[in-house]
Amino acid sequence: MFQGIVEQKGRIVKKAGRTVVVAPKKPWKAKRGESVAIDGVCLTVTKSIGPKLSFDLGTATLEITSLGKLSEGSRVTVHKGSIAIDGISLTINRVRRKPKSYIVSFCIIPETTKRTTLGIKGPGDWVNIETDYFARLITTKRT
Repeated sequence: MFQGIVEQKGRIVKKAGRTVVVAPKKPWKAKRGESVAIDGVCLTVTKSIGPKLSFDLGTATLEITSLGKLSEGSRVTVHKGSIAIDGISLTINRVRRKPKSYIVSFCIIPETTKRTTLGIKGPGDWVNIETDYFARLITTKRT
């Protein structure tokens, strides 16, 4: 179930290029392809190495979120995601406001494309959008 609930603290144990490895304080059972949010940024698990979780970060994630500024040893909050497209938690790259709507751009890493139907979606295709209570509050405050 898509909850957006803070689970625990963790620590970045490795950061190399676009890959970051997080060690949650308590063991976290997560499988490859599962969505986990680190400091509020929804990411896809690319590897589960014992108690550690590995993620690939997109360029926009590195540039516009706090994750790009963190280093090995940084403490983070580990939780479930807060926005999903067709049930897939994603990182928002950009939000553009139109007169009666919003255009939202997402970062989709190769692991997500391979494990979901997002790779076959195109402009104009219909999708289901799911947000938690906090994401709805943010949207309400922005309008």
